[in-house]
Parts: sequence; C-alpha cells; structure tokens
Amino acid sequence: MELVFEKKFTLTNGMFDEYYGIKPYAILDIFQRVAGDHADLLEIGHNYCTENNYAWIIVRQEVYIYDTPVPMETVIVKTFPHEPSRVECKREYEIRSLTGTIYAKGCASWVLVDLNGFKMLKSTNIYPEGEFVESTLFKEKLVKPTNVYSEENVFSKYTVVKSDIDIYHHMNNAKYAEVLFNNCDYKAVEIKRFAVNYLRQSKERQTIDIYKKVENNITYITGVIDNEVIFTSLVERN
Repeated sequence: MELVFEKKFTLTNGMFDEYYGIKPYAILDIFQRVAGDHADLLEIGHNYCTENNYAWIIVRQEVYIYDTPVPMETVIVKTFPHEPSRVECKREYEIRSLTGTIYAKGCASWVLVDLNGFKMLKSTNIYPEGEFVESTLFKEKLVKPTNVYSEENVFSKYTVVKSDIDIYHHMNNAKYAEVLFNNCDYKAVEIKRFAVNYLRQSKERQTIDIYKKVENNITYITGVIDNEVIFTSLVERN
C-alpha cells in the first residue's frame, strides 16, 4: 500500500483576498486539515495523540504557488509522508484542479512530541506498513528563511489573540501565515513562495516583535518575544 491520501475541498470566499488571490493562511490550513485526516486514517492522528498525551508539531514548512484557483472551486488536495528520520517526519502536499492544473505545492517537517515534558519522540516506526513515496513534488530547492533579527530591521508588533490559539495552548502554525501576509507588501495573487521556520511557541497575549528586511523580490520576517526568536520566515514575490 502506498501511503498517499487525496481529498476534495471547496475553496470558500473567505479563503481569498480582495484581489482574488488565495491567502497563505488558507493554504496552510488546508494542508494541516488534510494531514490530520490522513493521520487519522493511519491511526496516528487525533485519537492516538489524545490517548498517549502526544502532539504532532510542525517545525518548518514551505509553499510554492503556481496558479490561482477561484472562489467556490472544488480542488483535490494530495498528501503523503516520506520515510521518517530519527525524529522528523517530512510530508508533502499538492493542491490541483479537477482537470489537473497545479495550484500549489507544500512541504512540512513534523515531529511527534510527548506533552509530558514536551520531549520529541522517535518516529522511525510510527507509520503502519506501506510503501513510502521516494520522489519529491518539488523541482525547486527548499531553503530555510534568513534570520533578520537586528535593530535596523524593527518593523511592527503583533499581540497573539485567543482566536490564534489551538488545542495545545499555543499559536497555531497556520496563523503565522497571517502575520507574514499582513506584514509584507504583496497581494496574495503576487506571492510565488512563502516559508516558515518555527523555533519556539507563542501564547495568548504575548507580543511578538516583528523584524522585516526586503531584498529584491523577497521579504524576510522574523518574530521575537523577550529577545528570543520565535520564527523566521520569507515571502517571495513573482
């Protein structure tokens, strides 16, 4: 059995900005939901985590956008995991039209965490028996965002609100995409690529200091709380 999962989604109006580009948050939210559905099917999802006091946490992810869907369009979302390393589980995603047009691709690195002490667990045997996909969806080279935490790059602040918080009492990974989008000067339809490297948790009422640097067509954004870097990220324009 090949460990590949597909599901149809209808893209609602709220997933798009005023220029009819799909928002980065919407893409990450779809990826997160389909990953959760696949994990449930493999019996390593919500119930498994609840019973063992575990959590799947994303440590980094990157998305490429190739084309623009339209509001209320039904799309197919595909996901599959690669064979895990010692603690890291890489998973890839694809959003395509019913006729095969590729809208977006993504890659995320997940870790399984024991919430008793927040310790990362070995994941080499976490998946049921099956055939891992060895090839990658990406022709592009995936890179980690540059840290631009420096006094000359001070830009804005963001206070974490309760609607950002998920069941693990921290800001949900997809919500960081809203911080990126709101602090770059691009319309959603102009975005070619975005990436986030998650380093520490942020919680309700904490204030994130936003540092920003623009180089050519790439905006680098770093979030800091109490002089500790919480995330690094980038948004690239077409």
